[in-house]
Amino acid sequence: MHFGFLNVLKPAGLTSQQVVQRVKKKTGKIKIGHTGTLDPLATGVLPLCLGPATRLAEYVSNMGKKYRAQLQLGIETDTYDREGSVIAETTASHITGEMIVLALQTFEGQIMQVPPMFSAIKRQGKPLYELARQGIVVEREARPVEIYQIKLEKIEQLGSDHPLVEIEVHCSKGTYIRSLVHDLGQKLGTGAVMTALERTEVGIFNLKNGLALEELEEMDGDQIKDYLFSVEQVFPDWPVVIVSAEEARKVENGNRINLPYTKTFPDQAERILLCNQQGRLLAVAKSIENGHLQPVIVFREG
Repeated sequence: MHFGFLNVLKPAGLTSQQVVQRVKKKTGKIKIGHTGTLDPLATGVLPLCLGPATRLAEYVSNMGKKYRAQLQLGIETDTYDREGSVIAETTASHITGEMIVLALQTFEGQIMQVPPMFSAIKRQGKPLYELARQGIVVEREARPVEIYQIKLEKIEQLGSDHPLVEIEVHCSKGTYIRSLVHDLGQKLGTGAVMTALERTEVGIFNLKNGLALEELEEMDGDQIKDYLFSVEQVFPDWPVVIVSAEEARKVENGNRINLPYTKTFPDQAERILLCNQQGRLLAVAKSIENGHLQPVIVFREG
C-alpha cells in the first residue's frame, strides 16, 4: 500500500490538480491530495499525500514555505503576474538596489495581505478568478500572514525602465507571493509584476529531495514507493511512543490508553505518534488529562 508523502517538483504550465491526476495514473485508485496550490506559472516543491497520509495534509499545509520569485518593475497586470493583461506601465530607471532592500524590509514580520482577484478563494461559492475573468472586481478582506525573511538576491538591467529583480521569501501558510510582488511595486511607486516563481521548500521537502514529474512518469507504482517519505520523517518533532500488543488493540479501536511515561509530554500535547512493537504507525494521538493518550487519527492496516 502507498502510505506516505511524495515530493514532486512541479513543472510550469500545469495546475497542482493536474499534477495529482498524472501521479494517480501511476499509483492506481489510491487517494492522493496536495498540500498547497501552486499557480500554473509556478514551479518547484509540491508535496503530495498518498493513501492514509491524506489525513495529515493540513499539518503539511501549515508548514513554513520558501520561494524564489522573479519580478519586473514598472509594469502592472490584472493578475499580478506576466500571464495577465498590462494595466499600467511606467519607468523604474531611478530605482536603486538600496531602495529595493529598504522596501523589502518593511514586509518582514506579521502583515495584513489582500489576496489577488485571480485566486482560488471563494466568494459565495465561486472562485474569485471566475469573477475576475468576467471583469468583476470585488473587495477582498486582508488576511494576516507572516514573512519570516525576505531578501534581495539579484538585480538585472538596473537603470533601465523595467529592471528585473529576484527575491527569496520565507513565509507562513496563506501568503500570496504575487500580492507581495504587487505590494512591493506599490511601495516603490513603480508597480511590479511577477515573471517567475519557484517554491524551494516546504518543511523538510526541498528541491534536492524532490522528484521531477517527468522522472516519476517513467516509473511504475512500486518504484514510486521508494521515494515516499514516512510520517516520522516529515514530522521529526512529533514524539514517538511504542505501545504493547494490548495497547495497540485499544489504539486501533480508537480508545484512549494510559502510559506511565506520558507525564514526560507537555499537558495537552496535540501530536504524538503511536507505533506497535513492529514499528508500524498506528495513530496520531494527543495527551489528555490524567496521563492518557487519546488517538485522534487512526491508521488501520489494509
